[in-house]
Amino acid sequence: MKKLFLLLIALSLVIMPFSGCMSRSGEQPSEEQSLSESENLSSEELSEEVSEITSEEQRLSESSYPEELNPPEQIYYPSQNNDRQVVLNNSATCKIFKKVVCCGDSYTSGYIDVTPDGEEKTSETFSETNEEYSWVHYMSQMTGNNWVNCGASGANVLTWQTRDRGLPAAVRAGKAQAYVIGLMINDTARESDTVHHVDLGTNDDIGTDNPTYYGGLSKIITELNSISPKAKIFVNTCPNTDERYVPYNQAVRDVVDYYKGIYPVHCIDLVNYTDAYNNDVLTMDFINGHYTALGYEYFAELYSSILSDYINNHAQDFRDVAFIDYD
Repeated sequence: MKKLFLLLIALSLVIMPFSGCMSRSGEQPSEEQSLSESENLSSEELSEEVSEITSEEQRLSESSYPEELNPPEQIYYPSQNNDRQVVLNNSATCKIFKKVVCCGDSYTSGYIDVTPDGEEKTSETFSETNEEYSWVHYMSQMTGNNWVNCGASGANVLTWQTRDRGLPAAVRAGKAQAYVIGLMINDTARESDTVHHVDLGTNDDIGTDNPTYYGGLSKIITELNSISPKAKIFVNTCPNTDERYVPYNQAVRDVVDYYKGIYPVHCIDLVNYTDAYNNDVLTMDFINGHYTALGYEYFAELYSSILSDYINNHAQDFRDVAFIDYD
């Protein structure tokens, strides 16, 4: 309030000598009155006060929209580390793809197990494949386009290539405009789990048939590219910061970096959104190591926003989508 009062006084001192305006009694304010109202500040001090207020007003003016021109409110899901934000009201850009084939494990196939502890699994409480309740299905509903489910429960980057619901299903699906690869959870199992575990390997395995994660993931990318040479290939990291995932997430980045400029491949680094995947909805829906229809639908909501955010920030890479053939 004091600064506003001083601004008004300063303006009156500047304007009145040139405007010829008089007080209501027909007399100009006396010098003594002006000094009294300005709390006897020197002209230098008053100038500094006025300059400070003017600068603040200018800053606010430059950074704010007039009320009637304010843009629509945006809804954010902030990361606790403030390293990324998902703009939830800008989640539709991924609709540009008319056909997307999703390659993954049980999290893609829609594995649901709500069997109570200590009880045997039955057809009423367990199913390892529920396409109509998978996040892939909900992506189809949200976008109005064809999202094909090639998820094989229990698959890793090696076994997915031979499982009927894996690469063979992707081949049967024909050409697509995009692929999404999400394979890592089983690969990182303990080494004693010889059914699921896949050794990490190194960059030297990229482009080879070596039975490592580097080798297997690179082989999947080349196989998908042979089906649809122009299709965009999105490879997801795992939104989990547990120690066992760290080197495998780095492998995804390494493989994608290796193939950039060779194939239209992109890394969707879900590690940047770990907080979003650890929200209360998914935490409460995590049952027997997987999710129910509620959790998978929420997966689709999140992934739609994340994928669209990536596309928006790399728009130059997706200008040719309308010219990518699909069956």
